[in-house]
Amino acid sequence: MKELFQKMMKKLRKHSEAAGAIAALLLIVLFSGVMILGIRTQRESVPENPIDGMEKSSMVMLTGTKEVLAEQTKENGSSRQQMQNQQSENQDMKETESESSKESGADSQGTESTGSGSKNENGSSTEANRDASGNNSGNGSGTASGTNGGNYGDGTGGEKTDGDDKNNKKPNKNHSGNKNKDKNGKKDRQYFRTTIENGGTVTKADYSYQIEQLTDLKVLKTENTLNDGKVTTYRGSLKLAHGENKILVAVTYQQKDGTKFTVSKEYTIYYDEEKLLIQTNLSDQTVKSDHISFRAWAQLGKETFALTATLNGTPISADENWDYKDVPLQEGENQIVLDAEKDGKSEQQVYTITYERPQNQNIRFDTDLEDKEVYKKKYRFYAQAFMGSDKVEDLTAWLNGTQLSPTDGDNYEVLLEEGENQITLYAEKNGSSEEITYTVTYVKQNSGDGDGEGNVEAPRVTCTLGDSGNSLETQRKSLSFQVQATDYHGNGLGADNIRISCFGDSGDNITGLIWENSGDVSYHTELSQGYNTMVITVTDAEDNTTELTYSIFCTAAESGERIGTVHISVEATTVGSGILLSQDVDIYEGETAAETVVRMLQNNGYSVDYTGNYETGFYLARISSESNFVTGNIPEDLRTKLEEHGFEIYDFTPNSLGDYDFTKGSGWMYQVNGVYPNYGLSDYCFQNGDTLRLRFTLAYGADIGQDMTGGSDNWGYEW
Repeated sequence: MKELFQKMMKKLRKHSEAAGAIAALLLIVLFSGVMILGIRTQRESVPENPIDGMEKSSMVMLTGTKEVLAEQTKENGSSRQQMQNQQSENQDMKETESESSKESGADSQGTESTGSGSKNENGSSTEANRDASGNNSGNGSGTASGTNGGNYGDGTGGEKTDGDDKNNKKPNKNHSGNKNKDKNGKKDRQYFRTTIENGGTVTKADYSYQIEQLTDLKVLKTENTLNDGKVTTYRGSLKLAHGENKILVAVTYQQKDGTKFTVSKEYTIYYDEEKLLIQTNLSDQTVKSDHISFRAWAQLGKETFALTATLNGTPISADENWDYKDVPLQEGENQIVLDAEKDGKSEQQVYTITYERPQNQNIRFDTDLEDKEVYKKKYRFYAQAFMGSDKVEDLTAWLNGTQLSPTDGDNYEVLLEEGENQITLYAEKNGSSEEITYTVTYVKQNSGDGDGEGNVEAPRVTCTLGDSGNSLETQRKSLSFQVQATDYHGNGLGADNIRISCFGDSGDNITGLIWENSGDVSYHTELSQGYNTMVITVTDAEDNTTELTYSIFCTAAESGERIGTVHISVEATTVGSGILLSQDVDIYEGETAAETVVRMLQNNGYSVDYTGNYETGFYLARISSESNFVTGNIPEDLRTKLEEHGFEIYDFTPNSLGDYDFTKGSGWMYQVNGVYPNYGLSDYCFQNGDTLRLRFTLAYGADIGQDMTGGSDNWGYEW
């Protein structure tokens, strides 16, 4: 054995160089096999990227915060892998992350905090100044705008990426979001949507759009990129290039645990100033009401004009503001066709509106009638009937067996008989009918002798200056006031029945009429320095007279001099946003209420849109802010009341509140010392100690205690 071993060692020494090479080769082969097996095992353990292969879409459903995203992005020649393991919806499960996602330093997530939201300069409209009771405007008409804005047409944001890399100068556009479904088969959550009409065409280079957040996550920053250009902070508007434009919108959020991620979506919009466009808020939809209202007009370049519209082949017409109001629908499908033609160009849009008749609904009455005792022969009431949210047109009213005709719309005026009177309402619709009867007892009073106090037939007169005989002091030279008067029958008395005289130590003061409604007349007087005596005399058609007298002492401050304070509150309670502002504000001689209100709003960070000016025709149309101050949480009982009265509830903008937001009857109204004036803020000068409430209405004032439509349709409650 020893000899054999010696022979083998001799041979190995002879061929030692070749043996070393063979051993080295075997070691390389063995190491390579181990590495290949390890890589294959690692590849099988990493989850498949759910984003790969997704197409961009205007209706991408966004990834929820509990979904897994894994991606690789290359920056400056190096790669970074960010991975998050899928969380269970069970709150007891804890989130886990790969070590690479916990890196700090160069790969840390950005923390820039930028507020989102901007007023859509082209998206709001002020169309008609209110000139009934409680308006904040003078006369004049508004304009329709919104050419370069959509109606949240495409609906959603897009891709989600983990982290906000400081070195990344553009939002990542390599994928379009995660469309996976969760374990219950539901689509992933959405984060935001915009007013950009994906694939649409506009005729103005200045393009405005809005973003609506669909999550309560904290927004760190909002950015947009136009045509692969520079990433800019979202300001609400962009300058389009001619032809095709690509807009990438990216929003960075922060979760409660501090995790940050970015959601983005790309849109295509075309700019062609010579394109004939049809602008409308119509859409294919199913409705429960047998009437529909919409707006539609045509545009070519900077010119806007009327178009033609048909419903089921029959022409329908619009008013001067291109509003098609209460268009009747047939049960089932209805086709509305919009046609526009100008300068050899034509455009057509077709919409299908499906009316589904509500089933098994009872008729209910909406009226101010009640069993009561009255002391006037002339009696007024209103009456409507509804089945669901649909108004019942077939309604009749009867007085003591005689059918009545309405005097105006749904309002009735009757002469009662002395004693009990039976007023019956009857309505029928879809084979159902309903009837109700009220007893109104008229008690005739004996007439007194003479005029004025003690004469039950004398006019009933009230004035915003207070009770007759009041002594007042003011530093204002300008004095605005309101007189409300009726005869003993309840008929409103106008300016022809009212005489105002106001004289001071230097002679008669000039008194002018501001505005006149039946029974409600407003005036403006320039006072003299020192003592002024004002006498208001009201005479009815039967020569009955009532007289009010006031003594007013005016110290006549210099122009620009501070003369006291007024308390102003800005209230959005009807849309669930509460009281936005409530504070004492300094007032100055020569400053109208319009200027005071705008100054107060601007000092508190609000931008203000209005028509007219501080001295005449002022109308507060809209207030806006960089923050989202509108919640849209309309109280449920108010929402029910709105639906009962046929108000359709629209979408809203969270950082802006004004005309036609939420409903067609919305806007700002103001109240001074408990009274809604019938004139605008430019016609009123605050007195020291005044209280002004700037209030947002959804129903022409009926929801805040002052019906502006000329009737008496206050809903008996102020929201």
